[in-house]
Amino acid sequence: MGMRCAVFDKWTKEKMQEYPDAVILHLGCGMDSRCERIHNTTHLWYDIDFKDVIEERNKYYNESSLYHMVEGDV
Repeated sequence: MGMRCAVFDKWTKEKMQEYPDAVILHLGCGMDSRCERIHNTTHLWYDIDFKDVIEERNKYYNESSLYHMVEGDV
């Protein structure tokens, strides 16, 4: 699991550098902490998941001007 996260974190960082104006939509984010792991300070980022998942995420993660959690069924 750790290797999988490392691969996707690296890929995400590369794409963020390639597309500096991109908005990140992390669909079906679950309890993934990718936004914190890659230390996002430049891109608008939305973690999107079911209402009960977002309610649980709110216990552990804080929204900011760049980071938002959205309830939705994708």
